[in-house]
Amino acid sequence: MINEDLVYLIMQSHGRIQNLINFADRKNNFEMIVMHYLSEENYEKALDYLKNVKDDKVAEVVYKYSHIFFRYETERTVNLLIKNIRDFKPIKLMAGLMNIPDNKRSYGIELLRYCI
Repeated sequence: MINEDLVYLIMQSHGRIQNLINFADRKNNFEMIVMHYLSEENYEKALDYLKNVKDDKVAEVVYKYSHIFFRYETERTVNLLIKNIRDFKPIKLMAGLMNIPDNKRSYGIELLRYCI
């Protein structure tokens, strides 16, 4: 059996990023793809990718990285949660909500109203 983490490490160390993304996509390891986009500070692309993933575990990835998503892509994160992940648990987003910039707090309020 192939150790997936080792494959990712080898591809990354050799600069085979597109191969890494293709391999992760075939293995349904969407968190690895999101981590790649986040490491490139391409938050928009990470959220757009998550929007198209049809898996119940997407919410867990959003919870895990919500502090980043809310800080840099507040509106897109709120839209993803409301439109694509209907059964999310708001309590797991509290740390992320605290990272919303002052000028984008209205989106956080919109999300909380949706939850109520």
